Amino acid sequence: MKALVFLITIVIMVFISGCNSEKRELKKYNELKSGLKYTAYNTVSANTFPLLIKSYNEKRADSLKIDEDFTRLLLGFSWQLSGQYAFCVSEALTVIGRSTSSVNKSTAHSLLASVMFENGWRRLGAKENAEAEKLMKEAGNIPSSCKYSFLLQLILASEDIYKTDFADAKIHLAGFAKETGISWPVQLAEVFEDIKNNKKESAIDKLNKLMKDNSLPDKAKELVVKKLETLIKNPSLADKMTTLPSDFFKIIIADLAKSKNSGISNVMQFIEELKGKVSFGK
Repeated sequence: MKALVFLITIVIMVFISGCNSEKRELKKYNELKSGLKYTAYNTVSANTFPLLIKSYNEKRADSLKIDEDFTRLLLGFSWQLSGQYAFCVSEALTVIGRSTSSVNKSTAHSLLASVMFENGWRRLGAKENAEAEKLMKEAGNIPSSCKYSFLLQLILASEDIYKTDFADAKIHLAGFAKETGISWPVQLAEVFEDIKNNKKESAIDKLNKLMKDNSLPDKAKELVVKKLETLIKNPSLADKMTTLPSDFFKIIIADLAKSKNSGISNVMQFIEELKGKVSFGK
């Protein structure tokens, strides 16, 4: 009987601890959304960006025009990688509020989940991830006709890596590679997966092959040497390297900006122009 009481007590304590943890996460999230930085950005984003997107499209053929949801998702992702979480959350919530596409809404929730995982708000991140999965299931996954599926694949892969779900990350990065021709991130995800599974020799072998890949950007090679090799030798450090996914995804975004596909490279330049309109809080 005493053992049963003790067990029930432990269960109740764990439950209370979990509730308190989620409350703390929610408090920090609400503080982010109520701050001056978030409010000021919302004003610029709502009043200025639609006009700039319209102007961008007026100068281009129909095949190269971009829609507002896509632009905001890509902009939000770029802000996340820059550590500007308030700006990223603003764009994601705008897409969730305005979009009629379950795929776009799902991707926006995935973007929010990545922000939360990166900030250590794991319970909130799990809820956003669950909502993203529900919406994507309703949509039946990303349509093959989706004009800018590479972005959706990239955001989903980013969230997968934060969740250490490298099997799904590889699927999304393979889809990204098919659209853009940038394939080295798939190989990188395989290295991450081996590190997670403590397959040190396999990770080192794949890493050596990746380093010989001429398509791997120099900055990515520097990052591999600086952080990833250390991580392979000391897997226990994995939890402390929470910014590592962002570090590599910044390089992927930079690679996109140099794409031979003028449609993609022009969009990336436009995103930088939009970011340049924000002169505060950086």
